[in-house]
Amino acid sequence: MSTWKELIGPLKHTEPFLNAYNYQKQRRKEGIAVYPPENLIFSAFSYTPLDRLKVVILGQDPYHEENQAMGLSFSVPVNEEIPP
Repeated sequence: MSTWKELIGPLKHTEPFLNAYNYQKQRRKEGIAVYPPENLIFSAFSYTPLDRLKVVILGQDPYHEENQAMGLSFSVPVNEEIPP
């Protein structure tokens, strides 16, 4: 596999992926805050080509306020307050 799309594309049709994706969509519909915004949940894949990947960090980032999460681990947008 040479691209994220080739690697992740088939996974989008699996039960675990669909369950997780649909879960966050449902929470958003219920008005529950889910971070990052929906348009940024896969943004990390646009920053590093798959063939240059060395390490993957998975975890739950400590975002406390709106506009802090941007889809990159332990990162906030410029001009946003850093969470405690």
